[in-house]
Amino acid sequence: MENTRLLDLIQSVLGKGKKTNKGNVAFHCPFCNHSKKKLEVQVLTSDKLENHWHCWVCNKSGKKISTLFKALNVDKQKYTELYKILDISPRIHNVQQIHVQVKLPEHFHPLYIKRPSVEYKNALFYLLKKRNLDIYDIIKYNIGYCEEGEYAKKIIIPSYNEQGQLNYFVSRTYYDAESFRYKNPEVSKNIIGFENLISWDLPLVLVEGAFDAIAIKRNAIPLFGKTISESLKMKIKHCNMQNIL
Repeated sequence: MENTRLLDLIQSVLGKGKKTNKGNVAFHCPFCNHSKKKLEVQVLTSDKLENHWHCWVCNKSGKKISTLFKALNVDKQKYTELYKILDISPRIHNVQQIHVQVKLPEHFHPLYIKRPSVEYKNALFYLLKKRNLDIYDIIKYNIGYCEEGEYAKKIIIPSYNEQGQLNYFVSRTYYDAESFRYKNPEVSKNIIGFENLISWDLPLVLVEGAFDAIAIKRNAIPLFGKTISESLKMKIKHCNMQNIL
């Protein structure tokens, strides 16, 4: 059931909204300032005290209205009203940041740019011979590597959102004898992998890892694990996707 008090409170922060479906209301996003109402907020009463919000343009998202308020730095009075509406005690309510911004490693080098080093040759050999990739894959996915630093001797595969902004990356050593083969950044996985390369009008292929998605070549989304992120779930619902492999 739609929580009208909650809707009124949100509209006092974001302005007049437009009802979409499944208890969601769309607003102009204050983060990306898109001309259309792309920030959807769920205004249903929830037993879990969760009201998801997500912008389809800049991909900002959260599971609670409080994280939205936190990101917008609203007055404390708004929080007090929110706690009353949802019947939450401020003492147990934990307001968190949305996520930590991800950046490529400091020593990242794209592999399509030749370097006069043994590490460059070994990293390229691993991709071309052991993973059966080609130079076009390397360029398409901006695959690189590190010779030193925290991700030394590892292949780096970036992921970008639909605006071309980095939203995640994975790393894998190109030496099989290494003890720690994988190392990923400590940031949120609530993203859509390789989103900048996805056509939502075509069948989707969901796979576990980045190399799996690259091998499929077209319209494949890596989950970077075994579960589907909330952002991907919401995008699939929003696009009414039926053909998913």
